[in-house]
Amino acid sequence: MKAITIKQPFATLIAEGLKEYEFRTWKTNYRGDILIHAGNTSDKEAMKRFEHLNLDYPLGCIIAKASLTDCVEIDETMKDVLRKKNYVIYEGTTESDNWHGYGFKLENICKISPIPTNGKLSLWDYEGEIVKNHEKRILLFDLDGTLLRNDKTISKYTLNTLSKCKENGYLIGISTSRSEQNCLSFFHEIKPDILISSGGALVRVNEKIVSSNFFSISEVKQFIETVKNICGLDCEITVDTLDGHYWNYKIDPKIEDKSWGDSIYTDFNNFEKAGLKICVEISNPDLVKELCSNFPDFDVQRFSDGEWYKFTKSGITKEKAIIAISEACNSSPSEIIAFGDDYVDIGMLKLCGIGVAMGNSIQEVKDIADEITLSNEEDGVAVYLEKILNLN
Repeated sequence: MKAITIKQPFATLIAEGLKEYEFRTWKTNYRGDILIHAGNTSDKEAMKRFEHLNLDYPLGCIIAKASLTDCVEIDETMKDVLRKKNYVIYEGTTESDNWHGYGFKLENICKISPIPTNGKLSLWDYEGEIVKNHEKRILLFDLDGTLLRNDKTISKYTLNTLSKCKENGYLIGISTSRSEQNCLSFFHEIKPDILISSGGALVRVNEKIVSSNFFSISEVKQFIETVKNICGLDCEITVDTLDGHYWNYKIDPKIEDKSWGDSIYTDFNNFEKAGLKICVEISNPDLVKELCSNFPDFDVQRFSDGEWYKFTKSGITKEKAIIAISEACNSSPSEIIAFGDDYVDIGMLKLCGIGVAMGNSIQEVKDIADEITLSNEEDGVAVYLEKILNLN
């Protein structure tokens, strides 16, 4: 994996998520995962400037993993952007009249346990193991197409394996685009410690809500009205709320899928509830574009198994939810093994320490995964866990 050596305190500032640009006098065309290596020396003046943060500044070791997503020229316009973003962090670069160069944009930053190694100039290749040799504390599973078989049940083999994981000290988490209401039928079987539902809009740790992001009542009403105007009055819609899942399907979903729980039918006329997630079935891609143009601040993601689109508040994703559970559990995304199969799982698998694609995953998920296991019909989750965790 590519790595970059950075002097302290800047390496730690990146690892802590305080600094998202690394500055160099040269540009790079590389885009992808990169390791943050703290060099053997530090910038003494900068160390004094940031001593009030009371952070640890290890030397001569890899301390974080990130994604290098862009390389931008640091001109006067960009310096203004950085000043507004965080003047204290970027003061040294933005206030220098003589410095000209490039900023490497770093995203999906997560700390890892320090790995002692020597650094090099420029970008360099680290050949050793990173996260796989470090302790994992959390196991995070998507439901449909991952933990669930095609008949929407969990095999006894998988349930027994999850029970062994709990006995060995692992936290069990669910990360799903389903509403919380649509997950209830599995709770007594799985007994999850962590629940990410509605695609990341609602997050619970030990039943306590640690993050929630709602569309307001007026936003939900405006969105549904616009959907009906653009896509037709008979367009199928679902809305997740804190206490329920509402739908206007032509066929009752509970007939085909008993796990759907006590979902509530509505025609969405005069609907007066705040929503966590809204899904719409749209067969015409042009209508999707038209709808999105009316709500540029909404995030949209298509599901691979149909013509359904998921809408959430801007920036609400499974990976953002993972940051929230990491803080609540006093852990790091690098301590998570995550399993998924669909587009909405890609960011999650890239962020976590080990991202595992199911054998039935779409190709885009397999392409970014660290590991690929068997399909959901072949108990791929259980087979993988028993193999790598040496469960008793």
